[in-house]
Amino acid sequence: MCYAFPIAAIYLPFAAYLLAPLDRIMFTLYKLNWRAWRLSMFINLIPGILSIIILVFLPESAKFLLFVGKDKLAYETVDRLYKLKRKRDLASIGITAINDPDSPVKLKEKSNCCIEIWRDTVPLFKRPYVANFMICSIILCGILFVGTGISLWFMELRQLMGNTHMTVCQMLQENKSDIGNTKHDCPSRTSILIDCIFLGGTFLSCCILLSLFLLFMQHYQILFLFTTIATVCGLCLNFLSSQVPILVATALFTTMCTSCIPLISSVLLDLMPTHIRGMAISMAFLFARLAVILANILLGFCMVSSCLLTFNIFVAVTLMVVILTCLLPK
Repeated sequence: MCYAFPIAAIYLPFAAYLLAPLDRIMFTLYKLNWRAWRLSMFINLIPGILSIIILVFLPESAKFLLFVGKDKLAYETVDRLYKLKRKRDLASIGITAINDPDSPVKLKEKSNCCIEIWRDTVPLFKRPYVANFMICSIILCGILFVGTGISLWFMELRQLMGNTHMTVCQMLQENKSDIGNTKHDCPSRTSILIDCIFLGGTFLSCCILLSLFLLFMQHYQILFLFTTIATVCGLCLNFLSSQVPILVATALFTTMCTSCIPLISSVLLDLMPTHIRGMAISMAFLFARLAVILANILLGFCMVSSCLLTFNIFVAVTLMVVILTCLLPK
């Protein structure tokens, strides 16, 4: 999961960069004129199709199957994995069944879907899980608010930035008349795609650093370090006036936050019991996606009219995440 995001962030602009010069009809298939944008959409579908095929062959968690009372399926899952690793089955070592003695007693009566969802959701907002769940959810909301929000507007921001020595907000004010003009052409499409590839490369570098830090640092320490660096980079955007430093600071501001998504997700999973982990992750990402929507609305409506305030709201959110990481269980 940690490396899937940056690879996708590199793959998409790189494919667009290769297809950008092909601004013509390449071939006709079933009365459809295939231009670069159609081929680009097809290329972007390939990872999704491969993922669906791979998901078919992935086994369910044996621990989860034991919890829901499917002991036979759990045994088959473990037996399948054992065969892949040891080239023999569990029966050859005398194991013919598995069970979980600590699994709670299952309810015998059948419940409908709504009742099951309610039973899984209510414990998240009660002691002893509510505090850790809310802290992790707010951190995830803040990370996605900053990382995903600015990343989605990255190409537009880079397009509006010229080569003059001005801060981000000064450049946005300078090009205010171009914003919202749906008919203007992109004068430097290739350079913007290169910037997006750089953003993906920075993202990948942050994920590699995160993997290395996990060898000798705790989760909360890495979260604190990355979000602190992101906060500093966000503050620097108020003062930087050269194109390259602005690009680097913007990339670090977003990727230092976004690379922490798998990290805070794993922290949340560690803090929740097995039977509500799925619901905990689902609820946390539900709140986080609402934060992404809010971030995009904020940038769309206030990026130019209240530029300094808007960008510093993102910095303040990152600073809030830094503070909340100190409250995570050590």
